[in-house]
Amino acid sequence: MDGGSKRAATYGVRPDATLYDRIIAQRQHPEKRVLRAADRRWEGNVQLLIDAANGFDDAAIASFLRRLPPHSESDIHRHNFEAMGYVIKGTGHEIHDGERIDWSEGDVVFIPPNVWHQHVNPGDQEALVLFVTNWALMLNLNACTMEPAPSWEEARQRPTVYVDPYLGGARVS
Repeated sequence: MDGGSKRAATYGVRPDATLYDRIIAQRQHPEKRVLRAADRRWEGNVQLLIDAANGFDDAAIASFLRRLPPHSESDIHRHNFEAMGYVIKGTGHEIHDGERIDWSEGDVVFIPPNVWHQHVNPGDQEALVLFVTNWALMLNLNACTMEPAPSWEEARQRPTVYVDPYLGGARVS
């Protein structure tokens, strides 16, 4: 800089309003803002809530309900997006990379990216969990992965995927 001119950031001032306006105009504005109770449907043990499949233009988050019938378990899987589950009713546990994590009504469970996991309800009553994920963001970035495993033995034999939180890149070890 020449030292003679003073530059200062000014809140709310856009020197190139045409570029800004062009970018804003390209964004899709969601038409759907509510999913009515009467329109919600179970597909197996999953009910999609905020999701493109229900007509929402969700660019970063999605949500669904997972029903765990008595004495049931989900498939073993991992994905590269985060998920949090709020236990609406029931008791059960997660298995994360072989570690058991018990939960009950009112608890919140966090599932980090690339962790092998399974949702389990060994009890006699149905469990219901509300999941919120950032899979929509990963889908919009064309970087979403989901990988099932038929058994814990096979899951443990597959390479570990590590995402460096500072560099953002994934590597297999």
